[in-house]
Formats: sequence, structure tokens, C-alpha cells
Amino acid sequence: MKIQKGLLNQLSRTMKEPEWLLNKRLKYLDLYNSKEFDKYFRHGLSIILNTGNFNFDKSLISSKPSMIIKSNKAIIKPIDDSVKGLIFNLNVNNDKFSLLHKTFCLNCNLIIIPKNTEAEIELIGDANFLHTVVIAEENSKAIIKENFKVNSLMSRGVEIFAKENAKIEFLTSTVSKEGYFFAEYNAHLDTNAELKWFNALKDGKFSRIIIETNLNGQNSRVKTASMAILKDKSQADIYTLSKHNNKATFSDTLAKGVVKDSSKLLIRGLTRVEKVAPNSDGYEKADILIFDNAEADAIPNLEIENNDVRCTHGASIGQIEKEKLFYLQSRGLSEEEAKNLIVEGFFEPLLKFFSDNENKINEIRQVIKC
Repeated sequence: MKIQKGLLNQLSRTMKEPEWLLNKRLKYLDLYNSKEFDKYFRHGLSIILNTGNFNFDKSLISSKPSMIIKSNKAIIKPIDDSVKGLIFNLNVNNDKFSLLHKTFCLNCNLIIIPKNTEAEIELIGDANFLHTVVIAEENSKAIIKENFKVNSLMSRGVEIFAKENAKIEFLTSTVSKEGYFFAEYNAHLDTNAELKWFNALKDGKFSRIIIETNLNGQNSRVKTASMAILKDKSQADIYTLSKHNNKATFSDTLAKGVVKDSSKLLIRGLTRVEKVAPNSDGYEKADILIFDNAEADAIPNLEIENNDVRCTHGASIGQIEKEKLFYLQSRGLSEEEAKNLIVEGFFEPLLKFFSDNENKINEIRQVIKC
């Protein structure tokens, strides 16, 4: 179904958006109308993800936006001319799902963490489209947490610009029952900037999460931790991309997933080191635990254009060892209790990879148990 420009014009005027933002959306609308939604996603050798009967209803565009942002010291405001050249530059792909977000996401917010400021920010929303631009100024620090429950459709976009010596932690928890979840997270790090991503996904009819980090400044660093727990017929595609664009940059990616029943999980990763990035380090690892008739695949990749680097990647996919189950059951646990204990232990290295703060680790543990 093609969307007419008149509808987009009307909605943009209602939201009082800048003219340049409307013009950008109209360009994306032309591309959107020229493409079809991909029904099948196949990146591995054995697993095919299927979006099923996804059908975008234009009534979702005009649904009442809802985003609550709580913060002690950050500046929060609508999108303005200061981000004219920054917003909606998510270019990992331009398929119809990505264009859907860039064209119709009218619920956009700008978060600024001022110089030499430490801020805590919480985002809660249930709108179909949500987009946030974060600008972390020099020597700033911020912990940003967001929690979402997806009912039908959520399209989420985040763009982070971390200036010199900025330090950001961005934690996302998404629970989806029968909904579609499309998310693209993108970051640009300047000199000595540091970023930690943590992304937790639970269930959902179909989810696609893309996490891209551009290490543009010397000595910039990123840690990306992602986890997925899927059951029934849930399907998810998680893709992380770390681009080393300057010397002495560092990236470390760890992804873990548990799939049960007839669910499907695809974990993909790419670490790319450019010629101009000697003395850089890049690491990738993915682990998946399979139950029942579930399917999963893990595909880590390296693209190295400079020989003076240290990079490794690995993946493991397996089932619970019967001996472990037998041992735990012999100690009085039921089969379900034993499996849950093994799953908790499976995710424990991911939690410690992300943080050495026990309070923060305990918060994340609750995501696994819920």
C-alpha cells in the first residue's frame, strides 16, 4: 500500500516540524513507496526468518505518540536545527522497514548531556514510532535506560553522538508478545569517548535489532552486549556492527541467546577495521542455547584492512547437556527448575562482561527471570 504525500505533510505540520525535516521525510517516502516489504530473511546456511503476515496499516502513523523521559541533569527538547545534518542518517540498510521508520517516525526527541555533567536518563514509551538523538558533550557521563512493551508494532531509532571523553551506557529491555519490533541503534564516538550498549529482547512475533558503532576518534571504545530469550514461535534477527575508523580504537561484542519451542534466532556480527586504524582491537563472540525444536544460527565476521591489529571472533551453538540436567534433578530440582538455573548460568558471563557493578548486574538478572 502506497502512502500519499498529503498525509505526511498534514502529520508533519501538526507536529510543527522544521521544513527541512519534512523535506527529508518526503525523500524517504518516495523510496518507501518504490519498495516491497521483505518477507524472508536468510543470512545463514540453515535458518530462514519469516515476517509472516506483516501488513502496515497507515492508521498506526497517526496513533497518539507516547514517550516519557525522566532525567536529573540532561536537556530534553524536540528536534531542532542543531541536528539538521545528524538525524535519520541510519544507513546500515535502506530496506522498506528502515524507510518506514525514517519516513513516519513523528515522535522524535533530542537529549543533550552538557559538558562535565553526569546524568541518569530513563525512557518509557509505547508509541508505534520512537526516535531519540543523544548528544553527549565533552567530558560528560550518562546512563540511559529504556523499557518497552510491544503490543502490535514498535519502530525504534537511536542516534548517539559522543564527543571527546564522553562516557555513555545505553541499556534497552524489550518485551514483545505478538508484536513486531524493528530497532536501529547508531553511534559516533569522538576521541577517547566510550560507549556500552546492553540490549535485552524477550519474545515477539518478529524482531530485528541493528546496533552500529562508528569509532571515529582515536582511543574510542565500545562494548556491545546483547541477549535474547525466545519461546513459542518468536523470531529475531540481531546484527551488531563495529567500524574502526581511527587508530588505537577498541570494540568488544558478546551476544547470547536462548531459544525454546519453535522459535528462531539469528545473531550476526561484523567488525571492520579500516586502513587508517592501526593498533586497534576488535573482538566478537556469540553463544546460543537451543531447546526443543527451536532453530538458531550465529555468524560473526571480520573485515580487516590493516595488519597491525588484534581481532578474533567465535561462535557456539548447542543444547543442554543431559548430565547437567540429571545432576541438578538428583539434587531435588524439577526439570523446569534445573533448566532455568542452567539458563541463568548461561547468561552470567554476559552480565559480568557488561558491568562489574553488582547492583546493575542484579537489575539485568531480573530481565532474565521475568
